Amino acid sequence: MGSAHWARVCPESASSWGTSICLICANDALAMGAYQALDDEGLSVPGDVAVVSFDGSALAGWMSPRLTSIALPHREMGRHAVICWSTRRLRARSTRRY
Repeated sequence: MGSAHWARVCPESASSWGTSICLICANDALAMGAYQALDDEGLSVPGDVAVVSFDGSALAGWMSPRLTSIALPHREMGRHAVICWSTRRLRARSTRRY
């Protein structure tokens, strides 16, 4: 995903955004496209625009400047979701009147 993809996602010119801008990207690959598109616009990261991502992949460490990327604990989040769902299900069954 390069700057051409980013231009389709965000068609207006980044230079028209104003000051104090932070892009929050869903993953590191999108952030890499954002870096390229911002560079194409003549904007610097992090001087003009801050970029943050949610992925925590090894790609973040290879980008220049290094990308701030938050690794989410997907396995733990899934485990917690199953516990919450099963607890609600058991409560619903125990309060059912026959």
